[in-house]
Amino acid sequence: MLDQAQAQTATTPTLLLLQDPSFLEGFTDGRLACQENAYGDDRQWDESDIIRFIRKEISFQMRKRERSLDIATGDETLPIIHHVGFVMGYLDGVLSQDQQ
Repeated sequence: MLDQAQAQTATTPTLLLLQDPSFLEGFTDGRLACQENAYGDDRQWDESDIIRFIRKEISFQMRKRERSLDIATGDETLPIIHHVGFVMGYLDGVLSQDQQ
């Protein structure tokens, strides 16, 4: 169990993330993608599904692919913090569905 100092230390980065506009935009995008069932997966996720999803979404290969697409389309590449927010939002949506 966390003591008060450990809990406060863990809370500070979370609060900073919640103040970052790029993280919040990514979180919203992740929730929306989950609600729209972007990955076409209605089953309950287990630990290995979550780990696989995180590894895929923030992998170097995914970032490289997105940068290539952004260059080709003239779009601005999103910062990594946006992707972290997306992952958190998507997982929040998945875990919320599992609770229902």
